[in-house]
Amino acid sequence: MKLSNELKNEMMKNLIDALLKIKMIRRQLDYAKGDTCDCEKLYLNEVFCELKDHIFDDKKVKE
Repeated sequence: MKLSNELKNEMMKNLIDALLKIKMIRRQLDYAKGDTCDCEKLYLNEVFCELKDHIFDDKKVKE
């Protein structure tokens, strides 16, 4: 099954929204603890890029 462009765009919107919410929560926790490590942010960016690649790479979607 191929993903339509509309579905891909909706998935990307949801992915971006989720990433922003997770980063906001992480930042709130970091500030509460006085921590300034960006380690988690780098990991989240890697996950975001991987999921984005899967959304837009039709070869990775089962037919």
